[in-house]
Amino acid sequence: MSKKSFKIVLATDYSEAVMNAERYAVQFAASTNSDLRLVHTYEIPLSYTPTKPIEFSKSREDFHNTELERLEKHRDKLFQSLGIENAAQHCKCVVREGSAGKQIREEAEDWEADFIIVGTHGNSNLHKVFFGSHTWDVIKKSGVPVLAIPVDALYNGIKNIVFALEEREGEILAINYLVQLAKEFKAEVNVLHLTNYVLSKEFEIELFEKFKAEIVEKISYDKLNIRLEYNHEIIQGLNDYCIRAKADWLVMSPQKPSLYERMITLDHSFTKNMSFCTRTPLLAIPEYFNTDNSKFWEMFELDEKFLDKKEKKKQKATA
Repeated sequence: MSKKSFKIVLATDYSEAVMNAERYAVQFAASTNSDLRLVHTYEIPLSYTPTKPIEFSKSREDFHNTELERLEKHRDKLFQSLGIENAAQHCKCVVREGSAGKQIREEAEDWEADFIIVGTHGNSNLHKVFFGSHTWDVIKKSGVPVLAIPVDALYNGIKNIVFALEEREGEILAINYLVQLAKEFKAEVNVLHLTNYVLSKEFEIELFEKFKAEIVEKISYDKLNIRLEYNHEIIQGLNDYCIRAKADWLVMSPQKPSLYERMITLDHSFTKNMSFCTRTPLLAIPEYFNTDNSKFWEMFELDEKFLDKKEKKKQKATA
């Protein structure tokens, strides 16, 4: 990987649930020598807004400065708790007025961030974890990868990345991204396709073997594992595998229809006993990874065999 560090947007609302995501993000940024930007969004209360235009402008500026000062104090306390000095040197604070999801995404876009890190609220089931906060809004609409950190997740490095494969067109791009990322950490990438053989065992095995052969042809990494496993309950099977593999990240795509969406529906058959939702960070890969986005690929030194002549010509034209 040519890029040795990342630009990480960390969103905070000061809640107890997000505190763990803050600690995780700071430790992740420190271990990768990355730039961190702590972002808080706010809405000005109607009671705080004067009616006169001049007073409104002054009031708005004062409110912004107050929020920024509060965020900087929060950052300093966070870094101090982790034994890291010179917080301002490692992490810039940004406050933005407006709806949380939109402002977080825009900050990441304006700064050209590589990751957004958010916390999850609650751990009773995945529906409450995501739909009970701004997390899902960020995940669904973000143009950069979003890493959602559960309240019980600890940062212990990145040794094992699990990609939940659905054999959809475009997933090979996402797998290549993960492989390049994994090389930085010398981590394993376990590409897992779970099936309950809803069609037929023979047919699904045949489809999997074809998809696996395509991955192996285009992506080379000695720590890349591709496997097919059967489980009557797909989501529970994924849960069990993540626990068994001691996954540091579980990677999915929020596209429709997807396993990701099925995981967070109100259907209790999917959300029951999802113990990994309290432990394993979930990395959501946005849809643009399935397009010819040359800017994204500038992060990596691509294998020659990954890009065909047409793709390389297109990248050269947009450089």
